[in-house]
Parts: sequence; structure tokens; C-alpha cells
Amino acid sequence: MRTHDVVFATRPWSPTMKIMVSEGEGLVFARYGTLWRQLRKICVQELLSARRVQSFRHIREDEVSRLVAAVAAVPPGEPVNVSERISVVIADSAVRAMIVDRFKRREEFLQSLEEALKLATGFNLGDLFPSSWLANFISGTARLAEENHRKNFELMEYAIKQHEEQRSAASANGGVEEGVEDLVDTLLRIRKEGGLNVPLTMGTVKAVILDVFDAGSETSGTTLQWAMSELMRNPNVMQKVQAEVRDNLQEKPKVTEDGLSNLKYLKPVIKETMRLHLGAPLLLPREAREPCKILGYHGVGECMGDW
Repeated sequence: MRTHDVVFATRPWSPTMKIMVSEGEGLVFARYGTLWRQLRKICVQELLSARRVQSFRHIREDEVSRLVAAVAAVPPGEPVNVSERISVVIADSAVRAMIVDRFKRREEFLQSLEEALKLATGFNLGDLFPSSWLANFISGTARLAEENHRKNFELMEYAIKQHEEQRSAASANGGVEEGVEDLVDTLLRIRKEGGLNVPLTMGTVKAVILDVFDAGSETSGTTLQWAMSELMRNPNVMQKVQAEVRDNLQEKPKVTEDGLSNLKYLKPVIKETMRLHLGAPLLLPREAREPCKILGYHGVGECMGDW
């Protein structure tokens, strides 16, 4: 696929997805072109570089410590909703990387994200018959997608407002370090500086923030939940993982990423989980922009596939 990376750089829009992704305003569903290249460059160089990801290490370690403490505080014999707690930890980690603080409307965001996933992956009569007004009227998905889109953008606007208020309060108290930026700071700075082939609008900024929120919250959380499920289905593997974790981490005051790097057995367990249960971003279909040939098969323009 490296040979045809540019050919399959575009993702298809169903009528429902076209509404939900603002006709490609963000990065994930942007059509290949100047905006797509520009957003990809910003993400690679500014938002998701190795240095930037490493700078948020303390956030990830802090959230994991909170999760461990919360689980440890549960009385013996009382059930723990691990899936829910993992979703919260992953969401808080992604949000704090974007706006420093935890999102005050986190529960609304997680619920809206769940609704968006159902709309994007569920059966939709309107997507099967896009030219039929009757099919669209019966399904009602277009209306639901529009409502979800407005809700998500309203939440992103609130997140930016919360970020600006937090920054203003920190500046007044002398708590903002010079040169230290979170991801929203970076996007707003790039938008203010200008000089881009395609100017960044606030709609694009919100769409990119939403892409990062969605990808960071859904993918990692779902992968961890599947990993826990597979370990429960394979008790022998679980015992080996538990033994390795206890041997490497039991004498340490907190879980750190340096400590996790020594877990040689756990790494292939996570990789096998991702092989068996691919995350949503890896399963999003792609659309050929022009005819091409792959492994001897001829593909026509606008053909779709999962790669």
C-alpha cells in the first residue's frame, strides 16, 4: 500500500458521514488535496511528533495512577466496571493533552461519541438508497447525524472556551510557563500566524480537536477492553501477564512508562489483541482516487476497501 498511498489517501463519504464530518473539515475524512496535506503536516510536525507525545507522559502516568488508586479503593467483593473506568481514564488523558485540564462535560462527550459510533457503523437505509427521499425520511438518520454533529461541535467550542478561561486564570496567577503549549494552544497559534495555503478556520480547528478526542478516546479504550476480555478467556496467559507485572512493578510507588517498557510478555499480548480486534481508525474504509493495480488485481476509480 505504500506504493499507492496517495491513491488511497481519501476516505469515502456516505450521506450520513458527510454530515457528521462537516464535509471533510477535519483531518480523518478530508479529501486528498491542499487542506489534507496541510493538516497532515501540522499533525506530524506539531501535534503528534515524538517529542510532543513524550511531553504528555506525565499526564498518562497521572491518569493511570488515579485508575489504580480508584480500583484499589473498591471494597473486596464489590464489582468494578473496568470498561467504564478505562474509558474515563483514556478520555481524560486525551482531553488533558488538548486543554491541560479535565473536560468539565466529559460524560456528555463520551455519550455523544457513543452515539456517533452507532450512527457511523449501524445499518442506515438512507446510505443504501441515498437518492431516495423516502428512504432518508423513514430512517431519520440524517436528522440524527445533524443533531450529533451540532452537539459535538458545541462540545468542542466549550472545550476551547474552558481552555482559554484556564489559561487566563493561570496567567493572572503567574502559573503559565513560557513556551509550554498544549495541542489547542498549537492549533490556535498556527491559525493566528497565518501564512498557510488554506487558512485554518475555527470550524477546522474544532474538527481537528474532535478527531484527536475521538481517536484518542475510542481506539485505546476499546483495545484495552478487548485485551482484558482475551486475558479472561485465556487464564494461562493472564497468569503470565500478572506475574510479569507484579515482578516488575510491585516495589515501585507508581506505574511509569519506563517500567512498562520492561514488560516483554505484555507487548505481544497487546499486539495480538490489535490483530484480532482492530481499532476503528484502522478499519475506516478508503477510496481509490484513480484506477490502480494491487497484487495483480485491477481497481477502478472510486472503489472502496479496508486496508
